[in-house]
Amino acid sequence: MKQFVNNMRRSIILFFCLAAMADSKSQCGEESYPVITGYYNYAPGSKFGLGIEAGNIGDESNFGYYAGVKANFYPDKNPIKDNRQPGNILVTDFYVKGSWRFIRVPNHLSSYLVFSVHAIDFESDFNSGIRMLFPINSSLAFSIEPGYYFRSQQMEINVNFHKILN
Repeated sequence: MKQFVNNMRRSIILFFCLAAMADSKSQCGEESYPVITGYYNYAPGSKFGLGIEAGNIGDESNFGYYAGVKANFYPDKNPIKDNRQPGNILVTDFYVKGSWRFIRVPNHLSSYLVFSVHAIDFESDFNSGIRMLFPINSSLAFSIEPGYYFRSQQMEINVNFHKILN
């Protein structure tokens, strides 16, 4: 429980520091908007996962950047091995992500190539994937983001809800 509390403290501090960075200043001379994203994460073997990220998304620019945190809960299959009580194993993940838009159909679809660097329970990993974003209105969007972790050789799928903070 103490590890969970410490990880949550770190997550909250990191999230607010990164949210402060996500302002509406231009990137590469183009207008960008701060965005906050909440998402559900599916990874094979996990019961469920939740995450939150903050960053900037370009309007005319094809580039964006984000930072976030997620937590996945896995069933504890062998509590005797680690001398633990049966229950859930919490795996926390801090990351920094960059995106590049390669398809844009205004007001209908944007597709991004994403690449991120992760610290998963203080071990590093790299992830790449594709984010398919569907605008709901001028400040809300929904996206699906399948990705692959290179070091752990694991797939994941995020279902994201984005809010532009204007």
